[in-house]
Amino acid sequence: MGETQLAIIGAGPAGVSAAIAAASAGIHVTVIDENPRIGGQIFRQMPETFQVEDSRDGVKGRKSSWRTERKGKDLFAQVEDSRNGVAKYNIEFRLETTVWGIFHPLTLALQTANQAQTLIPQKLIIATGAYDRPIPFPGWTLPGVITAGAAQTLIKSQGVLPGRRVILSGSGPFLLPVAAQLISGGAEVVAILEASHPARWIRRLPSLWGQWEHFGEALEYLKAIHSVDVPIHFGQTIVAAHGDGFLREVTIAELDAEWRPIPSTKRRLTADVACIGFGFIPSTQLPRLCGCAHVYRSEAGGWVVAHDESQRTSHPDVFVAGESTGISGADVAMVQGAIAGLFAARDLGAISETEALHRAAPYRQRLKRLQPFVTMLRALFSPRYGLLEVITDETLICRCEEVTAGSIRGAIRNGADDVNAVKGRTRAGMGLCQGRVCERVIAEMIAFETGKRVDTVGAFTARPIIRPVGLAEMGKMRDVKRET
Repeated sequence: MGETQLAIIGAGPAGVSAAIAAASAGIHVTVIDENPRIGGQIFRQMPETFQVEDSRDGVKGRKSSWRTERKGKDLFAQVEDSRNGVAKYNIEFRLETTVWGIFHPLTLALQTANQAQTLIPQKLIIATGAYDRPIPFPGWTLPGVITAGAAQTLIKSQGVLPGRRVILSGSGPFLLPVAAQLISGGAEVVAILEASHPARWIRRLPSLWGQWEHFGEALEYLKAIHSVDVPIHFGQTIVAAHGDGFLREVTIAELDAEWRPIPSTKRRLTADVACIGFGFIPSTQLPRLCGCAHVYRSEAGGWVVAHDESQRTSHPDVFVAGESTGISGADVAMVQGAIAGLFAARDLGAISETEALHRAAPYRQRLKRLQPFVTMLRALFSPRYGLLEVITDETLICRCEEVTAGSIRGAIRNGADDVNAVKGRTRAGMGLCQGRVCERVIAEMIAFETGKRVDTVGAFTARPIIRPVGLAEMGKMRDVKRET
């Protein structure tokens, strides 16, 4: 059993920023992450052992100077990336380590390589980010249909293209960097289908004033996309995928104002990969295990962790930063991380209240400047219920347990009016992903079928083990529980 002053779960932009802020105040920080290198999804790095084909870092010909990547490198430069040792600022990185449970009062259950461990921090910052939000459609389980985030992970961490002829479909600005990265890696991007429509954007244009950095990033990606004449179709989406064992074609359609497909507009495109991304869902399983209060904000991704201005949750020893507070992007995550790190250091007696407030002031000012832009993105790109009409009764909703939409609708019509009732009747959400993929869709199906608000149908109960643990470690869990 180990102990530390401050544990941070997640080594993405929020977690690393929190570690720097707390450690610079004199705190010993332990950062835990499943990946072999720091960075999270947005700043993901290749493993140090990988050999690249040329000096441009990664897939041959892939551009390595995207603004987002440069921002990540600037963050990495502030810490010495060390696998097992103590790094700059007294930050210890425990990489390739999974947190599979949190037990009372505040004991982290860890798995790393062949060891089951526990870690007891005095304070905890949870910065676990988010995961892709796909919306099911017939054929979405075919090999070749993947999330946009999965495509980006393949490129960034493995230097591998998911396919050669790719179509992207979804909503939100994340489609642009993924398309640009696919293009620079040598893929043919057939089309980008953006479900929202520019006509809705006009009244939101004032929110863009002063967001020159974001303008620059978008223009950089658009330049790469337009350089190879990739069409961007607004108000359209994929409504079905077709193939004989792997993807060959997709059916696309135009959408009405509520994002219902218009049958007369359907047409087919050939592709060997379809990347789907309708934004992100906050990763809140660990805060739920801690008993932290949550609130439902549909436009922010669903259930998010409630917190105060210091990023403190309803649990007095737990802070939260980044996407689990609501989908906002890397810039907000870094600012929130720094604030959380400073006030954790204040709680631990490293700095005074006055000093914490003084150091946090510029971060809070930046957060205030970023908020209108974040609000605009959420309002424009949040998926609408019309997309649920694409889902046939035969469509799998819970991929882990192979539960169809028909089974879920049947359970709802027989009285299962919250997500845990549907889970109990159908096994949806009981698989390896613990409902990460299907929970939001099931909640919206319940709301659609019953007329209830989505925030009233609940969330799956979070229980250890929240991440898959190897069978070799199962026998050691008894010892871990005894220690706690």
